[in-house]
Amino acid sequence: IDGQLELKASEEEKVVQALPPKEACKCHKEDLAKALAVDLDTGLSEGAVTQRRLVHGWNEFVADNTEPVWKKYLDQFKNPLILLLLGSAVVSVLTKQYEDAISIAMAVLIVVTVAFIQVTDLLVDESSFTGEVEPCSKTDGPLTG
Repeated sequence: IDGQLELKASEEEKVVQALPPKEACKCHKEDLAKALAVDLDTGLSEGAVTQRRLVHGWNEFVADNTEPVWKKYLDQFKNPLILLLLGSAVVSVLTKQYEDAISIAMAVLIVVTVAFIQVTDLLVDESSFTGEVEPCSKTDGPLTG
């Protein structure tokens, strides 16, 4: 029994190297279990879990769901009214009404830029609903805390 405990203790102390996902996906589960020193039936002991967390950290990753600023700006052009105005600007160019085309394009740029600024710096006046004295800043991200 003492030999088994010593063997188990030495297994837990063994530092297991991380295996890159591209290599891991090519292996059979038995080979992975051997490489990662895991028993497929019983899993890891509490000691092995603690030791691996100290070495490798928690089995978590942070997903970066933030969209680039330029993409958020370009998304403003997906509005049907903006597309309609851009179409009318193209028609103005085709009919050689360049002043109208420039005016429409400038109006679209102004509207899109203002909409973009409002989306990125969302300040909502909910005072009539909540009794707040001043508008408060809102985000579309997950709540923390």
